[in-house]
Amino acid sequence: MAKPDQDQQNDNPATIRKGIYLSALIYVEGDYPPAQDFMAPAKAALKDSLKGKHNGLTLTLKKVEVKNNVEDEDEGEGQASKKGDKFEF
Repeated sequence: MAKPDQDQQNDNPATIRKGIYLSALIYVEGDYPPAQDFMAPAKAALKDSLKGKHNGLTLTLKKVEVKNNVEDEDEGEGQASKKGDKFEF
């Protein structure tokens, strides 16, 4: 017969699979000709930087949204802004 302490250890796994959706604002820049698409290489660079294991965690790019006027929105920082006016997490 197993000791009570051993039964409790078997019922509680050492780890469980966890996941979380995080939002991040990432600025990507580089020198490209004006007419050349920049979204594709920027997205590829981001995706490439997320590959592999990071302290035992895997990162998966789920969605990319381009928001070019984020710095312009900081001008009214001291004022109350309407919902949707700024980048929100």
